[in-house]
Amino acid sequence: VVTDELHHDVDRLGLVGVVDVRPPGDAAATAAAADVVVSTAREDPFPLALLEAAASGTPVVAFDAGGFAAVLRGAGCDDQLLPVGDVLGMSEVVRGLLEDPADAARRGAALQDHVRRHHAPERVLPHLWNVITGAAS
Repeated sequence: VVTDELHHDVDRLGLVGVVDVRPPGDAAATAAAADVVVSTAREDPFPLALLEAAASGTPVVAFDAGGFAAVLRGAGCDDQLLPVGDVLGMSEVVRGLLEDPADAARRGAALQDHVRRHHAPERVLPHLWNVITGAAS
């Protein structure tokens, strides 16, 4: 939930105009509006917010942990994966993407293409259905 404290912190840190605080809503639209999506999660089997970002063509930077690492690798975005806890390295990758919008767009498009080919609902749901119905037998 967006709070007054969050807006206060953004203002206090001089990040107005840099950080866009949005209310809860359409995750895909929010991800598509971002220049880069960053995940500092140390464990997440398969974060759907990152999948939404990738599907929108937004570059994603994450720690090399959890299920999304395989998505970034599959898209050829290995260098957008950082060792868990390497916040300085993460900030350098994000800065590089922000400073080179053409490269960020290329990486976002590669990630989007990979997600469409391997993680689109029409590709995943039949497999998921087979797993569910097999487990119920």
